[in-house]
Amino acid sequence: LSPPQQMAGLNHLVQDLGLRSLARPPHPDIVVIAVDDRSITSIGRWPWRRALHAQLVDVVTAQNPKAIGLDILFSEPDLDYPLDDALLAQALARSQRVVLPVLQRNQAGLMEGASELPLDVFADAAAALGHVHVAPDGDGVVRGLYLQEGPASAPWNHFSLSLQCVAQNAAARCKKSPPTNSTPVTPPHWTERQPELIAYAGGPGHYPTYSYIDVLRGQIPPNAFQGKYVLVGAVASGLGDTFATPVSSGARLMPGVEVVAHILDSHLSGIHLKAAPAAANIAFNLLPVAVALLTLLFAGPLTALLASFGLGLGTLLMSMALMRWTGWHFAPAAALLG
Repeated sequence: LSPPQQMAGLNHLVQDLGLRSLARPPHPDIVVIAVDDRSITSIGRWPWRRALHAQLVDVVTAQNPKAIGLDILFSEPDLDYPLDDALLAQALARSQRVVLPVLQRNQAGLMEGASELPLDVFADAAAALGHVHVAPDGDGVVRGLYLQEGPASAPWNHFSLSLQCVAQNAAARCKKSPPTNSTPVTPPHWTERQPELIAYAGGPGHYPTYSYIDVLRGQIPPNAFQGKYVLVGAVASGLGDTFATPVSSGARLMPGVEVVAHILDSHLSGIHLKAAPAAANIAFNLLPVAVALLTLLFAGPLTALLASFGLGLGTLLMSMALMRWTGWHFAPAAALLG
C-alpha cells in the first residue's frame, strides 16, 4: 500500500495539511493586475480592444518592472479593429519585458499535441513565451504542475520560469523560435517534464492586486510596479480559468493568474517540492510499522498500543517536516493504516 496512488484520498489529505503549513507572507516582488468585475462594468464586455492592452503595457513598463506576465491568449487577429493588433505588437516590442502564454490545442477541442500560440506578430514582439498548464489530481484539486510542456522536440518552459528568465537576462536568452502555426500532417507528441508540487503561500487574493481599470486611469501609487513581477489576468466571475486548490477556503476557487503567482513565489523563495522517490517512500512507510511490531514483540500490548499512537502522530509530523527540510513529499497513509 506504500505507493501514493494506492490510498490517494488519505495521502491527499495529509499532503494538503503539509502544503497549508508552508503558508507565508506574499513575496514582495509580485503584484497582480486583475481583469475584475469592476473593470468589466467600466470598460464593457470581454474581450476588450487590444489598444487597451497596449496602453496597459505602456503604463506598467513606464514604472520599470522586472517582467510583465500578460496571461491573455491572442491567437486570432482582431477583425473588428485590425489596427489594434499593430498597436499591441508595438507596445510589446517597446517593453521587451512581456511574457505571453501558450496552450495545448486539444484543451480547446482542436488537434491534440499542438501548441496554441499567440499570433506571430505578438510572439515575435514578446520577450518570451511560456505554458500556463497545471496538473490536477484525480479529485480535481491542483497540487502540481510540469515545469516543461509541449512538443517533445522543443517543450515550453512554464510561464513563471519565462518571467524569471526575462527578469534576469532582459530577454536575451529567453526567446526561442516558436513552432509554426500551420497544421502539421502528423501531430507532434506532447511531452510533460519536471513534475513539481506547488508550494502555495496562501489562499485566493493573497497578493497585492490592482484593478485593470485603475491602472488605465492612473489611480495607482507611482511606484506600484517598479522592480516587480507584474501578472495580468482574469479574476472576474465566469471569466478565465479557475481551480480548486489545497488552500482554497470552502468552495472558493483560485484564478489561474494567482496560481501562476504562487508558483513564481515558490521559485523566488527557493522552495521546490517533489514527490519522494519510490524507494524512500516505501522505507518511510515500513519503518514506523516495523517499530510498532517490535514494540509489541518486546514490550507487550499496552505499550505497543501507546507506541502506535505516538508513531502515528510522529509519522504525520515527520512527513510535514521532511517536506520543509528535503523538499520531498511523502505519502504516509500506508504507515498510518499499519
